[in-house]
Amino acid sequence: MQFRLICILVFMMPAVCNAQLDDKDFKTNFAFSVHSMDDFFDRFNFKTNTIFEKYVRRQFPEAVFTREGLLYNLFNKKNQFFYQNNNAKEFVQQVTDTAKQQFINYSDKFWYAEIKCKVTYMAKPYTIIMVLKVEQPEPDMFLWAVVSAKGEFLKSTTVAAHPATSKVSVSKGNTNSATTKYFLSPVSHGIDFTNLENFFINRSHAHDYLYNGVVSPELKQLIFLIENNRIKFHQVSSIKYHLLQVNGWIISVSYFNRSTLNSGWLINNLMKVTSDEKRLFLRKQLNVVL
Repeated sequence: MQFRLICILVFMMPAVCNAQLDDKDFKTNFAFSVHSMDDFFDRFNFKTNTIFEKYVRRQFPEAVFTREGLLYNLFNKKNQFFYQNNNAKEFVQQVTDTAKQQFINYSDKFWYAEIKCKVTYMAKPYTIIMVLKVEQPEPDMFLWAVVSAKGEFLKSTTVAAHPATSKVSVSKGNTNSATTKYFLSPVSHGIDFTNLENFFINRSHAHDYLYNGVVSPELKQLIFLIENNRIKFHQVSSIKYHLLQVNGWIISVSYFNRSTLNSGWLINNLMKVTSDEKRLFLRKQLNVVL
């Protein structure tokens, strides 16, 4: 079976594909799964000579690779939303327009990790949302930095007794960004941000983990709780990525752990938006202060 047919049919005709393809052995399902966001970027950008491409060429010698096919395969085909409107088709056509193809990269400024975390505050379990983005503090240096936080208890009157304004400028600590050990590795997404615990443990250096600039009251309150040892981090429970680099679109990517060809990090929401709507999304959905 040609790879072009696989790419198109997996997205457009899920019932047929389940019958024809989902019974492939574990190795095939494993190869087709989008294992990381780096893998997602590679397929989105139609990067050649990847492990995935080499596997498919070995297993399907007559395969014909197209960028359109790879893009369609990055959608969660079990989300019926994509079959009920033309957003996906319009999006793929725009991104692959030969006159002006669009790509996404790790070093882009406008993509965010929305991380749901389990914590303990005042001996009670809570869930908070941490929002991170890639920062480039120096020409040859990248890292993940905390840009926002969300949590109902961060707005409570008890916590709010600590003074905060609607917009607070918080700078990093006095340590030099090139030498400090208090930062989140640029490959933190590859380990599902398990190192986010360091942000809570290294209390006196919590500011070093922040994205430079203005922060929300909730994030300032969280820093206050961390510095005063009033909150304990337990684990990351889920991660979602929001990619805002493509003109006119917001792409939300989630992880789907299942034994099918269509698994791993996949597009689970696609919104056609204006520039103003992107800014509104950042403020309302991610609590990012602009």
